[in-house]
Amino acid sequence: MKINEILRISSQEFPIRNVKQLLSMTKDGYGFIKNFTVNYLEQEDERVIILTDENKNIAAYVGFISRMNGKVWQVKNLQTYAPYKGQHLGAEIFAWVKREFKKSIQSDIEQSPGAEILWTKTLPELGFDPKIFDCETQYILDKSNPKAYENALDKMYKTDDNDSEKYRYTWILEKNDCYSSHNILKENQLLLPYIGFWYTFEDERK
Repeated sequence: MKINEILRISSQEFPIRNVKQLLSMTKDGYGFIKNFTVNYLEQEDERVIILTDENKNIAAYVGFISRMNGKVWQVKNLQTYAPYKGQHLGAEIFAWVKREFKKSIQSDIEQSPGAEILWTKTLPELGFDPKIFDCETQYILDKSNPKAYENALDKMYKTDDNDSEKYRYTWILEKNDCYSSHNILKENQLLLPYIGFWYTFEDERK
């Protein structure tokens, strides 16, 4: 099996001036993450969560796109701001979305080095179980198939723009981390996976 990559892009900084504009449009009253106020905004298929400290200073921002009739939130932007960098607030927001809104979370097909660290290191260290989703076959790759999983990790962050499969793979977090066994890729598997649970980026991959 050939497994190729998520497209690597350069580090992306979401300007705090943009977040300040969004903050003025949000509503609070959604509770707290650690000691930070959760500020929330939705417009059409876009969802924004901004964390602010007790002085209304912005600590973190995550922007999502609502997919699959609202069942999946695809991460589009994630940024933490000084002096709160290094506190894993992006991962804390993911946990909050899964817990409070009961949404599954999916990565983008374009990721910065910081996003790679989030999905491959930070989230597992915090007890999450990220898995790799194949947008073409709609199989899920996990450590129960170590050869395929490790092969994916080795190749999914290539930067070769000539590779026709550069947009094939994303990371996923199921809302309850209960993935259907029919969708987990196993050796000598005969059954096809259930489809339609995750966004396949079909238009973006054309």
